Amino acid sequence: MIGPNRATKGKSFEELIKAMLGNQGYTDFRLNIHAIGMEFDLKATHKTDLHKVLCECKAHAKPVATPDLTDFNGKFRNQLDKRKIHKSMFISISDFTGTAREWYNDEVHSKIKKVFKLYGPEELTKLLVDSLYCYLMLN
Repeated sequence: MIGPNRATKGKSFEELIKAMLGNQGYTDFRLNIHAIGMEFDLKATHKTDLHKVLCECKAHAKPVATPDLTDFNGKFRNQLDKRKIHKSMFISISDFTGTAREWYNDEVHSKIKKVFKLYGPEELTKLLVDSLYCYLMLN
């Protein structure tokens, strides 16, 4: 991501993810949500099934480490348990450390993996291609 500072890069990345989700049928976007000691980068609702998604968007130079994933997982699970959210996406342009992926693969229950997804560079590229396809089909 290009920008004069980290905040601008982060905002740009969040806007990119918002556009991508918009092309895939999401609406009712909220950015930088603060709720009782928790902060979320992006929240959206799918216009067909009304499912809500939480996104954490990282445009950092270094891969995301395990503490960031465990922190987000806790916040997401809190919202999932309250039935306020249906799924989550942790998106990082710099990927995840080996131990972070290992934690996700070994410690996150398979039922939760269906609704808590990691998107590194490869997965993000696929999402962007799918989003572009959706955009072209709808326009």
